[in-house]
Amino acid sequence: MQEMLVEIDGTQIRLAPGAQIRSPENRLLVPSAVPTGALVKYTLDKGGLLQRVWLLTDEEAARPDKRRD
Repeated sequence: MQEMLVEIDGTQIRLAPGAQIRSPENRLLVPSAVPTGALVKYTLDKGGLLQRVWLLTDEEAARPDKRRD
């Protein structure tokens, strides 16, 4: 079985079991359906695996990230 990997900021990260990728419309996506260069927010599990990914709308991407202030 091939591991499921995605690339974020040039780094490959393995998807956690049960990981979810959500479109801006909140639909589930398979990793191959994520457009190259899409802006996302994501969370990692305790083991460093990618657990949740949200593709951002243009409006969401334009907002400052309060956690980085």
